[in-house]
Amino acid sequence: MNVKKQNHTVDTVFIITIFLVFVMSTFFVLATGANIYKNISGRIDKRFNETTSLSYISNKVLSYNERGKVYISKLDDIQALTLEQSISGEKYVTMLYYYNGKLMEITCKKAEIFAKGDGADILDISGLEFEYISDNLLKITVYNSDIKNDMFIYLNCN
Repeated sequence: MNVKKQNHTVDTVFIITIFLVFVMSTFFVLATGANIYKNISGRIDKRFNETTSLSYISNKVLSYNERGKVYISKLDDIQALTLEQSISGEKYVTMLYYYNGKLMEITCKKAEIFAKGDGADILDISGLEFEYISDNLLKITVYNSDIKNDMFIYLNCN
């Protein structure tokens, strides 16, 4: 009788041990999967900001492609790309600039005064620079963390 009870106890301990190994293995697999997902998600977000910021700026510039309507200016002490247009006889400007880790955009009447930080946050970036290489060649540099992306836009101004 005593031997039968001892065998039953060993069986129970063995089953509990197997169950604990299964639970620990499941936890390890879930933790590893969550870490992999986090790394992939971070890389996707970073790549999205790299490509989307350049694409956004280039589409804006190309939609304002008229002589003298795309130029580099200053907003307080910050470099900005200024895009001009006329709507119903009123002159409007759109300014694209970098401020506090964001690509910013503001559109208002040309005579209105606005300051850095005004406008809409477009994307998270680490820096932004504009430079005219020649009369019709604009260089746009976007910094995202440790990556620098350059794009050249030829302005076929009419």
